[in-house]
Amino acid sequence: MKSGLQSRTGFRTPSPEGRAVRRAAVPASPERFRRHPAEDRTPDAVPEPQECSPQSEPPASAGAFVLRRLKTGRALLCAAALFWLMPVAAQSPQAAAPSPQAATQSPQASSSPQVPSSPQFSLGTSAVDSVPQTTVVPVQQQPVQLVEHTTVYEDPARGMTRPERRAYRARLYAQKIDSLVQSRDYMFFPNSMQEIPGGLIRSIYADYFFFGMFVDHVEIHLPTERGVTQYVEMLNFDSMSIRSYQAARLQWGWCISFDVADGNRVYHAEFAVSTATGETVLTLEMYKEFGIAFESLPELIMAGATAEIPFVLTGADEKSVVEAIAKGDWEAEAVMDGTEGGKIVVTAPAESSTGRVIVLLSDGESKTIMKTLTFVSGVMNVTTQSQEAAAVGGTVSFELETDLDYEVVIPDDAKEWLSRVETRALRQETLTFSAKANETMEERQAKIELISSGVVVETLLVYQKANLDPTAFVVKVNVTESSMKNTLILPLTGTVDATVDWGDGKTETVTAVNPQHVYEQEGEYYVTVTGSVTALGNRLTKTSQSAIVRVIQWGQLGLESLEEAFYNNKGLTQVALPDAGAFAKVTTVENMFYNCTLLTAVPVGLIDQCTELTSAASLFSGCSSLTSIPEGFFDKCPKIASLASAFKGCKKVTEIPAGLFDNLTEVTDLSSVFYGTGITAVPEGIFDVQTKATSVSSVFYGCSALRTVPSDLFVSQTEVTNAAMIFKTCAALESIPAGLLDPFTKSTNFSGLFSGCESLGNLPQGLFDKLGSGLEAGSKGVNVSSVFENCVKMTEFPTMANIPAISNVASLWRGCTAMTTLPTGYFPKNCSSCTALGNMFNGCTSLTTLPADLFESFTGISNLSATFQGCTSLETLPEGFFASITKPTTIANIFNGCTSLRSLPVGLFDGMTSIKTMDSAFKGCSAFTGESPYTIVEVDEEPVKVHLYEREDYADLFTKPTSFKTVFTGCEQMADYAMIPTAWGGVSDGTKAKPTIALSYALPENMEYHGINFTVKGTEFKSGKYIVGTTELVQSVLDEFDGDMEKATNKYGIGFTATQLETLMSDAGLMLEFHDLEPQTEYMLLVRGQNVHGLTFETLTATTAVRPQGSADYERYIGTWTVTTTSSEVTGQPQTYTIRIEPYRNDKSYKVYDWGVTTLGSKEEDFPFILSYNEADGSVGINSYEDLGMYGFTYYIYLRYRFLNEQSQPSIWVSEDTLVSGAYDAASNEITITCGTFNDNSGITQKITGLDYVLYTGGKYYEAQNLIRPGYLIGEGDNAKVDYGVGPYKLTKAPAAAAVPAKRPAKKFESLRPASETKQAAAVPLGVGRLSMMSVH
Repeated sequence: MKSGLQSRTGFRTPSPEGRAVRRAAVPASPERFRRHPAEDRTPDAVPEPQECSPQSEPPASAGAFVLRRLKTGRALLCAAALFWLMPVAAQSPQAAAPSPQAATQSPQASSSPQVPSSPQFSLGTSAVDSVPQTTVVPVQQQPVQLVEHTTVYEDPARGMTRPERRAYRARLYAQKIDSLVQSRDYMFFPNSMQEIPGGLIRSIYADYFFFGMFVDHVEIHLPTERGVTQYVEMLNFDSMSIRSYQAARLQWGWCISFDVADGNRVYHAEFAVSTATGETVLTLEMYKEFGIAFESLPELIMAGATAEIPFVLTGADEKSVVEAIAKGDWEAEAVMDGTEGGKIVVTAPAESSTGRVIVLLSDGESKTIMKTLTFVSGVMNVTTQSQEAAAVGGTVSFELETDLDYEVVIPDDAKEWLSRVETRALRQETLTFSAKANETMEERQAKIELISSGVVVETLLVYQKANLDPTAFVVKVNVTESSMKNTLILPLTGTVDATVDWGDGKTETVTAVNPQHVYEQEGEYYVTVTGSVTALGNRLTKTSQSAIVRVIQWGQLGLESLEEAFYNNKGLTQVALPDAGAFAKVTTVENMFYNCTLLTAVPVGLIDQCTELTSAASLFSGCSSLTSIPEGFFDKCPKIASLASAFKGCKKVTEIPAGLFDNLTEVTDLSSVFYGTGITAVPEGIFDVQTKATSVSSVFYGCSALRTVPSDLFVSQTEVTNAAMIFKTCAALESIPAGLLDPFTKSTNFSGLFSGCESLGNLPQGLFDKLGSGLEAGSKGVNVSSVFENCVKMTEFPTMANIPAISNVASLWRGCTAMTTLPTGYFPKNCSSCTALGNMFNGCTSLTTLPADLFESFTGISNLSATFQGCTSLETLPEGFFASITKPTTIANIFNGCTSLRSLPVGLFDGMTSIKTMDSAFKGCSAFTGESPYTIVEVDEEPVKVHLYEREDYADLFTKPTSFKTVFTGCEQMADYAMIPTAWGGVSDGTKAKPTIALSYALPENMEYHGINFTVKGTEFKSGKYIVGTTELVQSVLDEFDGDMEKATNKYGIGFTATQLETLMSDAGLMLEFHDLEPQTEYMLLVRGQNVHGLTFETLTATTAVRPQGSADYERYIGTWTVTTTSSEVTGQPQTYTIRIEPYRNDKSYKVYDWGVTTLGSKEEDFPFILSYNEADGSVGINSYEDLGMYGFTYYIYLRYRFLNEQSQPSIWVSEDTLVSGAYDAASNEITITCGTFNDNSGITQKITGLDYVLYTGGKYYEAQNLIRPGYLIGEGDNAKVDYGVGPYKLTKAPAAAAVPAKRPAKKFESLRPASETKQAAAVPLGVGRLSMMSVH
């Protein structure tokens, strides 16, 4: 256990338990907090902590806890802590500091009272030991002079009685507590915590919980609990925000209190430290402010006017109430917006007066805050609020009537050209201002404020146009170096005869269209055009389209066309209102502002002079920054016939002015007029006079905020023939009124009508009853494709049975995820013009059933692609579902992804004999357990099933399929899946049954003792593998897998090639020849055949013959021999080692084991070299050219001749010649092996010194340290050298007993390969080679 308050030194003396207590940074891990049921004691088991003197206004808390430690005897300064702190925001600055504009406020409102939102809690500790073991450091405000000690135990004066000693120690202890507390530099370590009142006490067994009180900051790291259950969290922060610190010395000890802030949370801490018992109690409470603050408070409200004063609440909840009480003729109302704030609505009386409003905030229980707001009202009437000053300068006047004192404030940036002319009347006044001539190229304006009592009571606007030639066309341009190369192209087209002032001091006369000018540097210029220009057209290069950023004046150019005037100008921000006559001759404005993405507004009356306009198509199309449409914009243009795409893409336009089209009686095309705008509603009667309209296609396409439309929206559009995509992607549209579509009796196209209306619910029944009723006889019918596409909320759909004829239903319900079924008789009897059902139900994830008669009138269908793709709930279709459909050429993806589809009528496609494309038709139908659809045909008077994948075999009955990828992929449960070809997504490989295997063998002539020829014959093979080895080894492989031949062949089998498979299924079969076997040894052949129907295995054993006796001269070399070298390369000493010569091919060759200084030739490694026998003279030879095998997967093994080069460096020689030979001496029964000579690359004759094993890879030779026998590696590290033997070699016959051949150790199994497949090493270069030392693994 640790003491509760401790001095902040760098070390701690051991506690009574023998543990050191020190400060350390410990991770805040809630998991390390432990609760002990044994500590769950009742409160009366804990001594109550001493209470500190309460503050005059105690803080409200969101939770508080007491920290205690219990133990008999004297008390240490120890602590235990408990928290249950609910996070509540600290007081806001607004709540803390009321608005300075408030005239007066009551005493209650001067400070924000705090209200407890939950029971208060307390924290406490009690003593652990009689005296704390701690070091007391010198303090900054030390009232008692003490000597610092490393322990508080001191020897009392001799001769004291026991009570005197106790009193002495208690006095000393109290003095140290006094010094420690006054230092404001101590740490508090808790050991239990309790929620109060009456909470359980829980022990804290953790070293790292503490409350550090330091001179300039606090460090808090304590556990907390939240909620009813014990959800442990950490209170973990450092803070330099310490407020209201007080420390009082009372009779029983110290009472310390202060506030500490952690971000937006404020805690109140109280320490009660007993100097007598050592009990330390910490109470932590979180402030919760309760108050009201006003964000802005006007002192002046105009007589009869209303003002809204917003307020912010702190600490309010659902019970809180705000009231406003006005005095006299003033009116006030409090409007709350949730629990965070609201507004006070104040209305001044008609007569000027001073008013007061009392605002009361109540918590619904015991706390109420009152604030008083004071206002003054007055009168100021102005006859007009804006005046235009003449461009050449002059005066402007404003007449006003007021009872207020006021001052006139002209903006600083306007004082240079605008000033007040002093005039005065008694209470009816005239304000006169003088304006200088506007010599700039821009219009300018000034907002003049009339201020009374610090409040702006009126604003006057004076504006002044530039003093320009009224006949000139003036634009502001921005020319750039990077994109325009400082080149400006003016969009002057038609007939041009004009003078252009380019704004850089240069002027020229132009007659060609689109005149150009190159500026010396990039920047903004004002360009002026005078003369005659009949058209503006901006179909220029992309780099020049956006040069004009503002039209300052239109002038009098005689314009006749504004078509594409600013087409794709993404720099244009503003255009001026044309002067009288400027647009008098203009007949077209199509695409005038097309894609002017920075244009935010256009002036009212812009096209009022264009009375002969016939088209406003795409006028503002793509103006994505345009925020509003001026009222009456088209009122003076009654001849307009096309409004197509007029406001398309104006996504910031949220409102359509009422009566916008009231004068446009000649309009025939309304298509896409509001496409992609931000409108939320459509005004009543917007299209009332457009009785000649024939197209409303896409009129509201992409209006994603549109929620409702009037029921009589299209009441006048009886001539419409195209109503496609009217509401497409109107994602917020929630309902459609009944009868909305009734006027469209002549319309043939409703494609995509409600496509993407994600919020649209079920539609009124009868909505489509009048569609097409006015069509002429012989019409193909109505296009209803994609009408409900992605209407994810619709579950029921109004019938289309009353439509006379339907021409297209593709994608009709695509993406209708809530759709489950359709009623019978849904479509009319005439749907023969429909050619496709593609994607009709694609993605209808809830669709489960459909009526059998759904498609009975669709006799012209040729395309069924993706009709039911992704219908994950569909389980089957009724019999005869496609009975009337006979013409399809494609069914690609028709049931793709129908994961619940279990079966289909087998004759589903009986009438469809012309299907060519079937890609992925049933892909992913993982639940399909029935047989795939088939047609019964008669062949040779016998009924035969013909599945889709078999149709190509019946060319006289069915069109040959041309595309059938992955048709049945993923249909593993399908009853005939094994018969479906792999090319169709099945697994059938063309076989009809499991493979058959027949094996035989023969011993090849003259090779009976080392060769076996196995013959494999089989049928129905699609793949296969084989294993060949000694019976013992093959059996061990099978034992490894408990006799499982499939696993054995998977791991060790050699696969048959395609050519071998073809051969083994021929009459002759496949012969596997093995020529390098051991004599008198049984070998086993294991063959595996495989196809889609299963696996077949067959084995055969054969034994090689006994090796026949060779000639006497041949046999005498066989045996164990001791080799003695003449010397060695490093030590120069002779070497001896034992080798084994075994017969290989009678009278032709031997195998030699254990040669040389490496282990490669040993029985263990099994890389013997071949010793050739010369039958003519009985001699032997050693050729070193051929490789002896591979070491691992990287290195080839060679036996190489060795020699010393001119520098006496050991080297190797690669040659196809036999340069080492041996002879048998019958007299001595010895073999002498001699080394020959050769001419090196320089023509110098060299002597071979010996031969030994080397490794070869990557064109280099290596000697491996770890493969050298013990005793033959001389030296260490980089100085290590291999002591190779030097010939001639003397071989002495070893004793007969030693000649018994040892059994070869078992190696990792590898199947033998036929002689024709033996791996051959790549050809190596002849000549000199050098060795490098390495280690291999």
